[in-house]
Amino acid sequence: MGDPTVIHLFAGMGGGALGFQLAGFASVGAFDVDPAACRDLEYLTGETATVADLAEMTPDELRSACTDRPDVVFTSPPCKSFSGCLPKATAKTPRYRAMSSLAQRGIWIALEAWPTPPPLIVMENVPRIRSRGRHWLDQVVGMLHRYGYAVRETIHDCGELGGLAQRRRRFLLVARHMEQIPEYLYEPPIRRVRPVGEVLGELPVPVPGSTAGGPMHRLPRLSAKNWVRLALIPAGGDWKDLPAEVALPPRGSRQNGPWGGNPREGHAHTVVAHSAVRNAWASIADPRLNCSPRSGVYGVLDGTEPCGAVTGHASPDNGSWSISDPRVGCVRRKGGHGVSSWNSPSTTVIANGAIHNGPWQVADPRLQHTPRRGSLRVEGWAEPSHIDIDDRTPCHLVIMAADGTWHRPMTTLELAALQGFPVQVNGEWLKLDGRAHGAWRQRIGNAVPPPAAEAIARTCLATLQAARAGEYLLSPQPVWV
Repeated sequence: MGDPTVIHLFAGMGGGALGFQLAGFASVGAFDVDPAACRDLEYLTGETATVADLAEMTPDELRSACTDRPDVVFTSPPCKSFSGCLPKATAKTPRYRAMSSLAQRGIWIALEAWPTPPPLIVMENVPRIRSRGRHWLDQVVGMLHRYGYAVRETIHDCGELGGLAQRRRRFLLVARHMEQIPEYLYEPPIRRVRPVGEVLGELPVPVPGSTAGGPMHRLPRLSAKNWVRLALIPAGGDWKDLPAEVALPPRGSRQNGPWGGNPREGHAHTVVAHSAVRNAWASIADPRLNCSPRSGVYGVLDGTEPCGAVTGHASPDNGSWSISDPRVGCVRRKGGHGVSSWNSPSTTVIANGAIHNGPWQVADPRLQHTPRRGSLRVEGWAEPSHIDIDDRTPCHLVIMAADGTWHRPMTTLELAALQGFPVQVNGEWLKLDGRAHGAWRQRIGNAVPPPAAEAIARTCLATLQAARAGEYLLSPQPVWV
């Protein structure tokens, strides 16, 4: 057979496309409604991506936009309406029901686009699609059966499929056209899930002010109190391990009650006029519902363990997106937090110089502003004797934790690395389309990890080759479909 071909529906930033390309597939078409995601796909793979709303596209239009009939249809429809991050009631609204229907529509237009349907179909989504999206999945499975496919629904850890440094459970529906592909499709082999430090250790330390790693490797700014909190959370722990002095106020998004939660065993605070969740102790720690706090919030990852699934909008306050980084070093060097005189020579400049390891600050006389009181930060005016943890101004702080490491947020580039994306493209640091870290993180979190997609693609390739050669495929792996 010639080069195997694939079409990508709801392609996103191209994680699936890159994985199939690495496995030897040629793309005959890739489609997504997000122009920035399409530009990312072209940047990562060099293949063409078409900006298109698949909710409006007809089968004839899809066929015309492709260069050939694909051997594999790889589809990753929007998962937001199926995800547990979205309230169940909201998922039932017309807007999100329309989004849910894309799972069925994408496969339908691919089946109708060519006189002979594609040999293999793979759909990726969140595991909760099996419950929230059951109506649509039943339609998909029934439709595939009518077209002559054998179908299977399974849950896999993409961290194991791709050898990632994260745990990422995902739903995978696979369909094999039995007449065209009489040979079984086997599951990809299981690989070792790597520790976080094995991946992130290959990147520069994102000390404040450093440009190493490119624009996506910028250290996020936090308030002084949050920097202190990260330093006090043990590696592998989260916000629940904070001491009372800097404990996070209870809040609904942390599933531990909103602000000002009264203990059930103690007395209530004074009832005031206009008592509300946001302005008074108007809540109670009621044990009768048996609700558990959401784990992972303000979590600090241990560099020797894999992380959880990378999500869109990942930030310290919604998951374990901070890490105990051992590379800064735990021994304070002479001159740490030092300020060099403008009129004197500096000591030897070292790699990764930062506030904690040398006099890499300077008394610059050129700006005649009054220093802002009550803050300690690497950038801007500072009083080195005091940290005002009530100052909410985002800043950069380097605080050594008790374990001798720097507990800091992960950068956007590090999240992309945990997803298995290349950190360099054409000899330059990875730089996705646009400039907003929030948009980058969303596309990264929504993407299919390229190494997992490559593993899926390779097992598809083996089955296609055996079927085309009229041979039996022997594999130690379980039969997928």
